[in-house]
Amino acid sequence: MEKLYTRKNLEVIANGDDSFVKLMLETFYSSCRKAMEEVKEALVSEDFETIGKIAHKIKPSVDTVAPALSESVRKVEAIPDNNDVELVQLFVESLSATLDQLQTDLG
Repeated sequence: MEKLYTRKNLEVIANGDDSFVKLMLETFYSSCRKAMEEVKEALVSEDFETIGKIAHKIKPSVDTVAPALSESVRKVEAIPDNNDVELVQLFVESLSATLDQLQTDLG
Protein backbone atom coordinates (compact mmCIF):
# COMPACT_ATOMS: atom_id res chain seq x y z
CA MET A 1 0.00 0.00 0.00
CA GLU A 2 1.28 3.46 -0.90
CA LYS A 3 2.21 5.67 2.03
CA LEU A 4 -0.09 8.66 2.38
CA TYR A 5 2.42 10.46 4.58
CA THR A 6 6.19 10.80 4.71
CA ARG A 7 8.78 10.74 7.47
CA LYS A 8 11.50 12.07 5.17
CA ASN A 9 11.14 15.78 5.96
CA LEU A 10 11.00 15.11 9.69
CA GLU A 11 14.03 12.83 9.52
CA VAL A 12 16.04 15.66 7.95
CA ILE A 13 14.97 18.05 10.71
CA ALA A 14 15.56 15.43 13.42
CA ASN A 15 19.10 14.65 12.30
CA GLY A 16 18.74 10.96 13.14
CA ASP A 17 16.68 11.30 16.32
CA ASP A 18 13.95 8.69 15.79
CA SER A 19 12.18 9.58 19.04
CA PHE A 20 11.79 13.16 17.78
CA VAL A 21 10.33 11.90 14.49
CA LYS A 22 7.85 9.70 16.36
CA LEU A 23 6.87 12.58 18.65
CA MET A 24 6.30 14.89 15.68
CA LEU A 25 4.21 12.25 13.87
CA GLU A 26 2.12 11.75 17.01
CA THR A 27 1.70 15.51 17.32
CA PHE A 28 0.69 15.75 13.67
CA TYR A 29 -1.83 12.96 14.19
CA SER A 30 -3.48 14.48 17.25
CA SER A 31 -3.56 18.06 15.98
CA CYS A 32 -4.90 17.10 12.55
CA ARG A 33 -7.47 14.69 14.01
CA LYS A 34 -8.74 17.53 16.21
CA ALA A 35 -8.70 19.95 13.27
CA MET A 36 -10.61 17.47 11.12
CA GLU A 37 -13.36 17.21 13.74
CA GLU A 38 -13.53 21.01 13.95
CA VAL A 39 -13.84 21.21 10.16
CA LYS A 40 -16.69 18.69 10.21
CA GLU A 41 -18.51 20.74 12.86
CA ALA A 42 -17.97 23.97 10.93
CA LEU A 43 -19.19 22.30 7.75
CA VAL A 44 -22.51 21.38 9.39
CA SER A 45 -23.11 25.03 10.23
CA GLU A 46 -21.62 26.18 6.90
CA ASP A 47 -19.03 28.25 8.76
CA PHE A 48 -16.61 28.55 5.84
CA GLU A 49 -14.56 31.27 7.54
CA THR A 50 -13.67 28.87 10.37
CA ILE A 51 -12.88 26.09 7.90
CA GLY A 52 -10.43 28.37 6.10
CA LYS A 53 -8.76 29.33 9.38
CA ILE A 54 -8.39 25.71 10.45
CA ALA A 55 -6.85 24.80 7.09
CA HIS A 56 -4.44 27.71 7.42
CA LYS A 57 -3.41 26.49 10.88
CA ILE A 58 -2.58 22.92 9.77
CA LYS A 59 -1.07 23.85 6.39
CA PRO A 60 2.61 23.81 7.51
CA SER A 61 2.20 20.41 9.16
CA VAL A 62 0.42 19.00 6.13
CA ASP A 63 3.19 20.32 3.89
CA THR A 64 5.81 18.55 6.02
CA VAL A 65 4.12 15.22 6.76
CA ALA A 66 1.50 14.77 4.02
CA PRO A 67 2.75 16.78 1.03
CA ALA A 68 0.30 14.99 -1.28
CA LEU A 69 -2.42 17.02 0.47
CA SER A 70 -0.62 20.37 0.14
CA GLU A 71 -2.66 21.56 -2.82
CA SER A 72 -5.92 20.44 -1.21
CA VAL A 73 -5.23 22.18 2.10
CA ARG A 74 -4.57 25.42 0.20
CA LYS A 75 -7.86 25.10 -1.66
CA VAL A 76 -9.67 24.50 1.62
CA GLU A 77 -7.87 27.48 3.13
CA ALA A 78 -9.43 29.60 0.35
CA ILE A 79 -12.89 28.11 0.98
CA PRO A 80 -14.42 31.36 2.32
CA ASP A 81 -14.08 32.67 -1.24
CA ASN A 82 -16.03 29.85 -2.91
CA ASN A 83 -17.94 27.82 -0.26
CA ASP A 84 -17.19 24.51 -2.04
CA VAL A 85 -18.66 21.92 0.33
CA GLU A 86 -17.62 18.99 -1.86
CA LEU A 87 -13.99 20.14 -1.83
CA VAL A 88 -13.99 20.26 1.96
CA GLN A 89 -15.56 16.80 2.19
CA LEU A 90 -12.93 15.35 -0.16
CA PHE A 91 -10.15 16.93 1.88
CA VAL A 92 -11.58 15.54 5.12
CA GLU A 93 -11.77 12.05 3.56
CA SER A 94 -8.18 12.26 2.30
CA LEU A 95 -6.86 13.57 5.60
CA SER A 96 -8.81 10.90 7.48
CA ALA A 97 -7.27 8.13 5.34
CA THR A 98 -3.81 9.59 5.94
CA LEU A 99 -4.38 9.78 9.69
CA ASP A 100 -5.79 6.24 9.81
CA GLN A 101 -2.68 4.93 8.06
CA LEU A 102 -0.40 6.91 10.35
CA GLN A 103 -2.24 5.64 13.44
CA THR A 104 -1.82 2.05 12.26
CA ASP A 105 1.88 2.56 11.60
CA LEU A 106 2.47 4.25 14.95
CA GLY A 107 0.83 1.31 16.69
